[in-house]
Amino acid sequence: MIEIETLKNRYVALNGARPIPDSVVAAVTSDLGLQPPPDFLEIGKFFDGSGINVIALHSLAGNAPTMNPIHETLRLRKAIGLPPNWVVLGEPPESLLLMDCAAGGKVIWIDANDAKRIASQSFTTQPTAWDSFGEFFKYLLDEEEADR
Repeated sequence: MIEIETLKNRYVALNGARPIPDSVVAAVTSDLGLQPPPDFLEIGKFFDGSGINVIALHSLAGNAPTMNPIHETLRLRKAIGLPPNWVVLGEPPESLLLMDCAAGGKVIWIDANDAKRIASQSFTTQPTAWDSFGEFFKYLLDEEEADR
């Protein structure tokens, strides 16, 4: 089990607290019709997607008008039929980083060519996956600490 308080202390020591504004969390619920998983909400109290550069994430700070999870999720719902339980966390080069709110916050990192295969999960390239947003955040933090 992920100890969020320990992750918080490690992250804040590197970057200070950068919480997701309440308005952004509310927009995920209202605009996307999703309930973010509990560990995402807890981590969001100190991590807004910035300060870790291992994988480029969209800003959760509410200051990016287009390249943010809400805008990109809505855009990909229209463009590729992204199922309504997924949130776009980032779009690293030639790939897509997604969180499944219906599966407890499972995070997958898929090849961009597999974007239209999200619903069927019939990927041509095996995705990298984490069982929860907390596990994904721990991975990011471990890698960031190793890089510094």
